[in-house]
Amino acid sequence: MGNKTDIKTTLLSQTDRNEYLSIQEHGNTLSNIEATHSEVMVTPIRWKQVMILMLVRLSDPIGFTLILPFVYQFVKNSGIAKTSGEIGWYVGIMSASFSLSQSVTAIYWGQLSDRIGRKPVILYGLAGSLLATVCFGFTNSYYLALTIRTFGGLLNGNVSIIKSALAEISDQTNRAQIFAFLPLSWNVGGIIGPIIGGILYDPSKKIPWLFGSIYVFEKYPHLLPCLVSAMLYVFGLILGILKLEETHKPKSKKSNKKTRSKKTRKNILESKRDKDIPETSSMSLNELEQSSSSISIEMANSTSSDSISSLWKEDNKNLKDLDEFNESEVLLSNDDSSSVFSYYSLMEERSFRDKFSSTMIFVLITNSTMTLAYSMFESFFAVWSASDIDLGGLAFSPDDITLALSFSGLVVFYAQLAVYPYIDRKYGTLFSYRMGLLVALPSSLLLPICSLLVKLSSETGGVGNVFARAISLNTKSIDVYYMILWVILEFVLCLRVFGSVFSFTGINLIITNATLSASDLGFMNGLQQVIGSLVRVIGPVFT
Repeated sequence: MGNKTDIKTTLLSQTDRNEYLSIQEHGNTLSNIEATHSEVMVTPIRWKQVMILMLVRLSDPIGFTLILPFVYQFVKNSGIAKTSGEIGWYVGIMSASFSLSQSVTAIYWGQLSDRIGRKPVILYGLAGSLLATVCFGFTNSYYLALTIRTFGGLLNGNVSIIKSALAEISDQTNRAQIFAFLPLSWNVGGIIGPIIGGILYDPSKKIPWLFGSIYVFEKYPHLLPCLVSAMLYVFGLILGILKLEETHKPKSKKSNKKTRSKKTRKNILESKRDKDIPETSSMSLNELEQSSSSISIEMANSTSSDSISSLWKEDNKNLKDLDEFNESEVLLSNDDSSSVFSYYSLMEERSFRDKFSSTMIFVLITNSTMTLAYSMFESFFAVWSASDIDLGGLAFSPDDITLALSFSGLVVFYAQLAVYPYIDRKYGTLFSYRMGLLVALPSSLLLPICSLLVKLSSETGGVGNVFARAISLNTKSIDVYYMILWVILEFVLCLRVFGSVFSFTGINLIITNATLSASDLGFMNGLQQVIGSLVRVIGPVFT
């Protein structure tokens, strides 16, 4: 190994040889440097912008989960299903329509945000969802409601845009902490949405003294929750217009070309140091590249804290893609950039294939299977919990469904704010992602036990709402089966919440770290949303 290094260095000028040896020495001592740096300088978080983005993000899961408590009843009242067994099919189609339509336009919205900025695209998405939510409240027709849900999905690509915005206001020292708020906002919305949908559904009967005389709420029992959700979209729009800052200010193509040209000339001049590298060194330079690639660090498996090695990623394959540079000039350039993004920003005009690393392809595949599993669970629970006991369901009312989802959703605060940051900081992002998948595994396997318990409970005469079933007021005895049912059900839902927090937070961080260029953030997050939306179509349809 020592002889190989000597051969390489003899072919270089004295100045370049010193720089190369400095790089090699730096690469060999990375682990020692990291071990001695117990305290890492953490970049201060821009809390104001993070909170604004999270409040804007919050309106989307509220609007999406709003219909879960009453979608079964909505489909039943629409008359589209001829039998009880068909209701679940039509519920699945309605849920899938939103995800399918999002998959059509998600990449477009992501690329548009790369061109015109994140803020306007986020505002477009909020306005589209606002319009779709209000229209949904004023229809009892299944096919019209299906069209409106599809329309709402087409107009909103905010999931990927907000991820890109968060990535642009963070770095490796604080990104894990910031990205932890993404699933937190989704789960908080997953609590608020079912509460609004369940409590405010059919207000003319639930709150007759206030809404009993208003005909429109009697004709459209789901209108009130839709209007409340629309008000949240309005709040998000106003907040975004007034307070949200633009995190991505793209330049014109002409300006980008000039900038890249200046960077190219500057790097070439600096690397040559007034001396040329002999042409006869081409074969040795191939060995030089291979030696350099040995210090490549997989950013996708990095911990949440800043790592010096995360700033050093040299890929032999991508070096060959820089046709306008001499290979040795790229390797020996003295670049003080603090992010892998800056290196690849010199290659903004790359082919579609060059945007993907092997790590990114594998991550997207695992992300799709994970999203499919969660979407199948969500769709199954909405139908299964409301179905008749004879069909294997729980015969839950909208209030029961609201209670079940809301109670388990409270666990997300502890999981997201206390447990995940500790695990990610101590064991790394990849470990946290794997842990999320393992924790969520039992959540689906325990559901058949709940069906068995509700049958036993119905045979003992347990009727009424959850509290009346749990404690029979007539006999003053406890319905043990129904109590156990609720304990197991909440345990299952809590496992699902823990799993979603760890797996979705982890995968978002991994995708961001595996993106080769900052200019591709919108595209990659949009692609992730497309893949997620497509598999979310499969889940509801086949569940």
